[in-house]
Amino acid sequence: IFDEVPICRADTRVEGVICRVLCPRRLSLRTKMSTRVTAESEYIPRIPQQCEAQGTEMKIATIQTAGFVRGGARDLTASVDVAPSGEVLSCSAYVGSISCAAVSSAECRCRGGITVCVLSKESGGGISEKVTKLEFDETVMLDGETQSGTSAAASGVITSAEVREDAAGAHIEVTYSLTVECASRTEAAVTADAYNCNVPTAAEYGDAAYLSLISPISGSISVSEGTGIKSGTDAEVIFADAEVGDATYDNGRVRLEGRVTGSVLQRNADSGAYEVQSFSLPWRFDAGAEHINAGVGGEIYFRGSANVVSVSCRTGGGDLEVDAEVSVSGFAMETCRERVLESLELLPNDAEPCRRGIVVYYPDRDEGIWDVAKKFRVPTSAVASGENVTDGKLNRVVVI
Repeated sequence: IFDEVPICRADTRVEGVICRVLCPRRLSLRTKMSTRVTAESEYIPRIPQQCEAQGTEMKIATIQTAGFVRGGARDLTASVDVAPSGEVLSCSAYVGSISCAAVSSAECRCRGGITVCVLSKESGGGISEKVTKLEFDETVMLDGETQSGTSAAASGVITSAEVREDAAGAHIEVTYSLTVECASRTEAAVTADAYNCNVPTAAEYGDAAYLSLISPISGSISVSEGTGIKSGTDAEVIFADAEVGDATYDNGRVRLEGRVTGSVLQRNADSGAYEVQSFSLPWRFDAGAEHINAGVGGEIYFRGSANVVSVSCRTGGGDLEVDAEVSVSGFAMETCRERVLESLELLPNDAEPCRRGIVVYYPDRDEGIWDVAKKFRVPTSAVASGENVTDGKLNRVVVI
């Protein structure tokens, strides 16, 4: 294959594959593919369908991953006037469920609500709670253009909630931020295999790990659990947050598990003093899976967030019970792996004599055109000729 002038020239450098000469009779092909492919498609190298080195055949595998477009809006404000019945003790706010509607390819319209809770100390010593709900309608600019079939998920977080009191009452000013993420299924090509038709080769392989989009997840769930805290006479929740823990796949459904954590302000039945105590409650959310690649046994990953929409507590005999509503928004992903080519080395031409003549071969049932062509070091076109293939499959007897 090699003359005194190497075939592999300086202009054979192409995107994703570097073809270079180590010595007059030794050629090395190296892909820019690491052993682990990042989860997002924009970082997966696009390997060309052919290498410019003479006689080299490359097999390209197509993987389905996820492409993301993000956006955010910060320092958004909402305000409400409240009329507390006494001294304000605390103020908390929660961003509820958010619906997304794509206005254009570069922006997303978000609609949702904010729950503002104000705790006040009455003149008689008890605690009263004032709950106010606000609605918002905001347009969030995206950092790229969305594709057709894109699903959107949004989450919000309260950055501050300030109480200002005057003679007319109390004024609550809430500052919050929104985050939007749009995801779509994207195909990416990786080099799965390669060989040279004219000379022996030595190849090394590895596993490329990537995340494949299963389905968007959005919904809410109610949580009602005992906190393990002894119930007193007066108690109110002053803070609560939700977090996502494990994600699993079972029988066509994705299950998310997490916890609601927070604090309650409660009056001690013996001393009459108010105490702050912490609680942690489990929650579980099930959602249908629209698409899955590897089936049961693959690792499931949830990319998104959970928010507390509303929270309250109940006093009585026994434990203090907390009622909470949690909204979930995000995407279920599956960890997949693909066998990829890490390096291909063409050995000296005299290491093994080339086979010449006509070969009659009986392929196994699981062998395809690529497998036979690689075994006999011939171009795939030599195997895929009309007398060897019927309805896209190899015949029982193949003549090469």
